[in-house]
Amino acid sequence: MLTEYNGSIFAAEAEGDQVHLRTRTPTRGFQRRRNWHGADYYEKTVPMAETDGLFTATFLTYADNRVLFINGVRNGYVDVTCRDQKYAETHGFSGHQRGTWKSTRPADSFDTFQLVQSFENSSIEKVTKIDRRQLPDLWRKYVGEVAN
Repeated sequence: MLTEYNGSIFAAEAEGDQVHLRTRTPTRGFQRRRNWHGADYYEKTVPMAETDGLFTATFLTYADNRVLFINGVRNGYVDVTCRDQKYAETHGFSGHQRGTWKSTRPADSFDTFQLVQSFENSSIEKVTKIDRRQLPDLWRKYVGEVAN
């Protein structure tokens, strides 16, 4: 899960009325920790009331009226997965996992992108349309800088 705290996005885990925040980037007020792989991360526990609630973030794009899920963004390309076998097979996707197919495409081959935030214990979804130029920064903010 993710949460917004003081204008930044963090990986979050709720425990009662407290939230454990984690990030890969050094952040003032966070304690430095090291995982069992030897990588550093930064952690802090705050009251749930100080955050904007827990949510998941999903990046999407569309091709021929089909939803494609974005799994990676790098150097002007996006890694996308598709659940429609016929579409995937006719558009050069390779088998990935049972029921999904993947492909790497230039980001400029898609017209629009979306960020969907689904809030925990709620039917609320916040959908944000993303311009192609914004995608790398938002991907970094919601995926790249948070610790898993």
